[in-house]
Amino acid sequence: MLKAIFYNPIVFRIYLFILTFIRRNTTFVFVASTGRCGTNTLYAIFANHPSVSSFHEPYPIVLSNNSEISKLDSDMLSIQKRKILTILRNAKTPIYFESNHMFVKNFIEEIFTYIPKQQIKVLHLSRDAVKVATSFYSIGSIPGKTKRGKKYLLEPAATNNQIKLPELLENGEFQHDFYKCLWYWYEIEARVRFYKKKFHQYFWFDVSTNNLNNEDAIMKLAQYIGLDISQFSRQLNIGKKYNLKLAEKKDTSDIEVDEMHTKFRSLLDSHGYLSFPEPK
Repeated sequence: MLKAIFYNPIVFRIYLFILTFIRRNTTFVFVASTGRCGTNTLYAIFANHPSVSSFHEPYPIVLSNNSEISKLDSDMLSIQKRKILTILRNAKTPIYFESNHMFVKNFIEEIFTYIPKQQIKVLHLSRDAVKVATSFYSIGSIPGKTKRGKKYLLEPAATNNQIKLPELLENGEFQHDFYKCLWYWYEIEARVRFYKKKFHQYFWFDVSTNNLNNEDAIMKLAQYIGLDISQFSRQLNIGKKYNLKLAEKKDTSDIEVDEMHTKFRSLLDSHGYLSFPEPK
């Protein structure tokens, strides 16, 4: 009964109006990424700054398999709308910073719908395609196949994908799980490009995983999100890596990742998808 009172569209609208008014001077920063590219490191860089409420995949994460709440609860109020309210409640400093690779997959549309667009900034965090795919493959996170892959990644067979490759779903030369991991990287990058065009009037900032240990690059990033860079470099946690999952990774020496990547790019080209530059 209480859930029905607090989680329904009318209460959501009222609460949304109140919270967006309270947070009218807040800057909301989100990270668009594949995961396995430094999202935890990026969160940690800003975690100790007094002007930033920094979070790494805070609840609700908005998982791809919709497992965080029941269908009954979701029918009352979607996990995405619950996410919006949680973000607004947690934004208690001038800058709200969320590093969560579910953003570009599962709640970016709601962010741009319910949070005033002039208060939103997005960081596009990218890492080499082969390195990301290898990282996911090595921990058994296979898109659309393993439990972890279904929970955190994407489904290659989904009809709303930007990149549709039936070869990934068939028995044949592209059935190896590593190809699904490569597809995931390209699908995320395709979605980022789609949303950059859709929300082109809003600010996006591109950052490479390779620059997360570069103080000059982080200073530019900090300036972009609205921090005064003249006095706070000591408050940033630069130079450490997090969430490496070394204990979970299996050996990948049995596959020729670069050769498979070249072959996969040929597949993309055959379907007209290869408008991407060669990843560096």
